[in-house]
Amino acid sequence: MTEQLIGLILLGIAAVAIAGAVAAAARGRGQVALHPPRGIHVPPGSWLPLAWAAGAALVGAGLAFKPDDQVAAWWFLIPGLAVILVAVVVSIRAAGREWHETEHGSHDEGVGPH
Repeated sequence: MTEQLIGLILLGIAAVAIAGAVAAAARGRGQVALHPPRGIHVPPGSWLPLAWAAGAALVGAGLAFKPDDQVAAWWFLIPGLAVILVAVVVSIRAAGREWHETEHGSHDEGVGPH
């Protein structure tokens, strides 16, 4: 294993540990609400931010861990670009679907007067 790969693995482990600690601390103080108050529009949970991050991480790894005689490590870069492309298409479709639902009033069902 190269030193860069070990560093990347340690950085990933640290990021997961910090995110877990923050989530546990917020949950312990009762700050995490399962449902927003009535009348507040919150989009549903989505896997898209994770897909964007995974694609960006693969692209970054492709640029960072390249062989000396190449511009990038293509076995990281190409899958990363594919993941980002899929995330772009799905994000655009989700935004269009939400726009359509908003125009037709399905977001405001069950909400009191404004």
